[in-house]
Amino acid sequence: MAAEATGLLAGTPVYGGLFDVVASAVCSGVSDDKTLSAVAGTWSIATCVTDRVMAAEHHYVWGSYCIPGKYFVHEGSPTSAANLSWFMRTFWGNDASLYPKFDQWVNNKRGQQSEVVFLPYLFGSNLSLNLNGSLIGMRSHHGMPDVVNAIYQGIVFSHLLHQDRVLQLNPNVERIRITGGPTHSLAWMQMFADAGNLPLEVVDIQQCGCRAAALCAAVGAGYYANFSEAMAATQPAVRTFVPQQASHQNLRQQMTRYLHVAEALSEVEYAE
Repeated sequence: MAAEATGLLAGTPVYGGLFDVVASAVCSGVSDDKTLSAVAGTWSIATCVTDRVMAAEHHYVWGSYCIPGKYFVHEGSPTSAANLSWFMRTFWGNDASLYPKFDQWVNNKRGQQSEVVFLPYLFGSNLSLNLNGSLIGMRSHHGMPDVVNAIYQGIVFSHLLHQDRVLQLNPNVERIRITGGPTHSLAWMQMFADAGNLPLEVVDIQQCGCRAAALCAAVGAGYYANFSEAMAATQPAVRTFVPQQASHQNLRQQMTRYLHVAEALSEVEYAE
C-alpha cells in the first residue's frame, strides 16, 4: 500500500525522523552547543543542540537530536519574512524585482534611529495572543523607505526574542548559522548580525529540508556510519557577517522601544 501511495518500488527502504526545524540544523552542520541554527521564513526559529535537557521556567520545545546523547531546544513563532511577503503582495503586486530597492533603502537607513515601529504579527505573535500586525509612529514626512526599514527591523526584533531566550539557556553559543529566504538580502543579514551581536553565517543551501532528507537516507543506507560523520563530511559553505558595535547599540535601543510599544498594545481589547 505504501508503494502504491508513493510511487516507489515495493521494498524500497525509507528513512525518516526529521522535521523542518531539525532538518535545517542538520544540513547547517550544527552538532554541538557552539552554533545556533536560525531559520527565517514563514516562522522565526532559533535552535541549539545541548548535552542535556535543562529545567527552566520558560516553556521551551525539546527533543532528542539525531546524535546519540544530544538534544535540541528551540523557540519559534510565525513572525518572519511572511510579513514582508504580505506587504509585497498587497502593496507592490508581488513584484520581486523590487527587493534590491528595498535593500538599498535599508542600507541608507543603517545607523539611523527609526521613528516607525512594525509589529510582525500578521500571522500570530510571540508576545501576546492579543497582538496584531501594526505600523506605529507614522507621520506625514515618512515614506516607503521608512516603512520597509521598519518591517525589516520588526522581523529581526521578533526573531531576537527567541534567539535571546535560547542564549539564556545556552550561553556557549559562539555563532549563528541562518537559513531561509531572507538570506538572499545582504542588508537584512547585516542587520541580523548587528542586532544579535554574534557572527552570522549564511548557509549556502537552497533547499535545506531536501538536503537533510538526503543525509538521513545516506545514514540509513550505511553510506555514512552516523549523523556526526555525515555532517562532518558535508559542512556547508557559509558567508559570514560580522556584527558592528555602533549598529548593534542602535538596534538594541530600537528593540527596547519596539517591546514597549508591543507590550502597551497587548493591553488593548479588540472587538470579537
